Amino acid sequence: MDNSKKILPLILIAVASIFIIKGNASKDATTSIKKASKDTVDLIQLMKKNDVINNAPTLVVLEEEKEEEPEVLYRGLTRDQVVEKSSKYLNSTLAGTAEFFVDYSIQMGVDPLVAVSIVLQETGCYWNCSYLVNHCYNVGGMMGSNGYMCFQSLEQGIKAYVDNLYYNYVAYGLTTPETMNHKYADDPLWGERVNAYINKIIAA
Repeated sequence: MDNSKKILPLILIAVASIFIIKGNASKDATTSIKKASKDTVDLIQLMKKNDVINNAPTLVVLEEEKEEEPEVLYRGLTRDQVVEKSSKYLNSTLAGTAEFFVDYSIQMGVDPLVAVSIVLQETGCYWNCSYLVNHCYNVGGMMGSNGYMCFQSLEQGIKAYVDNLYYNYVAYGLTTPETMNHKYADDPLWGERVNAYINKIIAA
């Protein structure tokens, strides 16, 4: 839109307001406004001729930047909250691994609280980690064709565990401890015990 078209209505309103405030008769005010309008148009044309309008600085109103809301992952908790709360329960050999557990779980599309809680149920790492964790880096009690699996590092073991949750459970729609129970463990109360850890982490 032409700048002159933006300026003209504002000037006309200002001129009209002045005459109304001074209490001039409506006829005189109308005549005066018409004259002021003609003078205003002439002034704008002169300003355009001298390139005053085109070279005038443009005022830009910047919208206030809005901080992005943290993404809620599970039961109202953000990623940072899940990491913070999980770290209070991942102790012994798994101390300091909460961030890696949560981030890799999110990356793989696995609920991080479910992933951490299964580990707590399987390893006892809230107190002292099991032999499988300490000697084989097996954080989920995973079994292979020759028995319990062993890994070269803790990171490798965590990745293998989360991968197992995704490819053998989540990918088939088994996303909660209840739905995983029949496939993950023979104990019919396994799902309840995992959920108990989930509730403890949330309340931490």
